[in-house]
Amino acid sequence: MDVTFGHISDTHLGAMPYGVPEREDDFYGAFGEALDSLVRDGVKFIVHSGDIFDTPRPPGTALYKLARRLMDLRERGIGFYFVLGEHDISRMRETPSPLLYQALGLATELKSEPVLNGEVELVGLHKRRKAEAGKLREELAGIGAAPPRGSRRILVLHQGIVEANKYAGEISAQDLPRGFHYYAMGHLHDRYEHRFEFLGGPLCYPGSTEITLNEGIEPKEKGFYIVDMSGDEPSPQWVKLRGTRPHVNFSVRYEDLRGFAAELASRIREMERKPMVRIEITGKDMRNEEIIAAIKQFEADALYLEWAKHEVEETGRVVTERPEDLRGKMMELAAGIMGSEDLAAFALEELLPQLRSGDVESAVGILYDAFKRGRFGL
Repeated sequence: MDVTFGHISDTHLGAMPYGVPEREDDFYGAFGEALDSLVRDGVKFIVHSGDIFDTPRPPGTALYKLARRLMDLRERGIGFYFVLGEHDISRMRETPSPLLYQALGLATELKSEPVLNGEVELVGLHKRRKAEAGKLREELAGIGAAPPRGSRRILVLHQGIVEANKYAGEISAQDLPRGFHYYAMGHLHDRYEHRFEFLGGPLCYPGSTEITLNEGIEPKEKGFYIVDMSGDEPSPQWVKLRGTRPHVNFSVRYEDLRGFAAELASRIREMERKPMVRIEITGKDMRNEEIIAAIKQFEADALYLEWAKHEVEETGRVVTERPEDLRGKMMELAAGIMGSEDLAAFALEELLPQLRSGDVESAVGILYDAFKRGRFGL
């Protein structure tokens, strides 16, 4: 069977990290670059494993951009299949925005009931919260018990597995149904690929197509998968996006800051696009006015600049350090304060994304829903 398809995820259309308008355009550009590449490669269809939009109420530009791209795919005979991520779903019981494209015949929502594209069977589930993990396992068991409908089977989920990230995982790979040839995963923003012997086919997270606010200002590669199913086993190839805006992070000693700033200004001006820049300054008796004066040498050449200073004690120990796994550290601290990992996950994974995007109404809806259902003894 000669079938090649694309797998993208976590496009977060409409996102505008740090309130910088150019960053919103970056997310549209990354999505467009991925689709253009897949079209050139002659894929038969594309699967999107959730978080199409950055918020349940995306801006009009995001709705329009997606519509134009999906219309182009339909004209080319390329199907677009999707599941919903937590950023697509409003807890106010509103119809999720991506379902508009299903109604218009531009895309196909995946559910537990299989959809066929030729000989390929596609099954999917929308994002389930950590508190719904038990129900999710039941749904996955039901999918696994159903007889195959296609000679090639693809499962699409927007869930974390603990094997990939112990803090962001709601379930284990052991909970996934066997017998699928490819597991198209979403939710984790970093690329992850593994072949679990008990599953059979490869399990792949392509990661987000752009660097989101939660990821901070760190140099990261972003991309998507093109999957060849013509052989005995699917062959996923991760493709790096070339248009991602540079994100650079520097550490410098306070006493070296002035000379470093001049060198950095020269390096930034050589970049093709204005970068996002973070500078971490370590030293003693640091004065903010001197730091600001130094970074003014390149501030205008960066799209966005942030800096942080870390005081050093007499012993040489850094008083404030930035944890390597920021998300994990946040989860650990929140669980310690709240006395429950489930409460911490509720606050960070369900409430925080809505509040960060300014959607207070949805956050209130999430709290009210938790109250009605008696979650956490509320």
